[in-house]
Amino acid sequence: QAIQRGSGSYTVHFNDMYAEETRDVLFEVKLLKPADGEEQRDSSIPVVNHANVTLSYTDTVRKVPVECDPVECLVARPVGSEVGDADPYVKKQWLRLCAVREMKTAQEKARRGNLASARGALLNWQRMAKEECEDNEDLLQDAMVMQLRSDMDDLTAGLSSQREYQFSASKKMTNLSNQHRSEE
Repeated sequence: QAIQRGSGSYTVHFNDMYAEETRDVLFEVKLLKPADGEEQRDSSIPVVNHANVTLSYTDTVRKVPVECDPVECLVARPVGSEVGDADPYVKKQWLRLCAVREMKTAQEKARRGNLASARGALLNWQRMAKEECEDNEDLLQDAMVMQLRSDMDDLTAGLSSQREYQFSASKKMTNLSNQHRSEE
């Protein structure tokens, strides 16, 4: 639900939050490559600032706006073309966001009467999730991932006929995509 601003910046709004509550914002960044001849000697040295994050909110107790200083997000690259392992938490959240995207895609296709293509969108996510979880037993056994897989199975079954979709699966798809979109 990011709003694109000028010069590559985005604004992300949250609903009300309580003290000590946290929210995640996942975003993809194409990492800059060092210029030729500038190979890093130490892989822990940040290459460049890839993102700046600022936070602003209203302090409801004092009824004043609060603006925090920007935080630079520096990303270190390993030497060469080595690819690091994905963080399991980020991978889990990415699977959730991809599931929501595929649910919405499937719903649009089903509304147009293309149930086979809608099922294909859900099956694409299931294949991708299986590949992502293949080498990670913790992720495979994670409650949220297991719930996503179960929900996708139910939704796929609900696309067996236009009648089934109209009377049940369409509502379930809307409900589940909204539920998974707002989860932490």
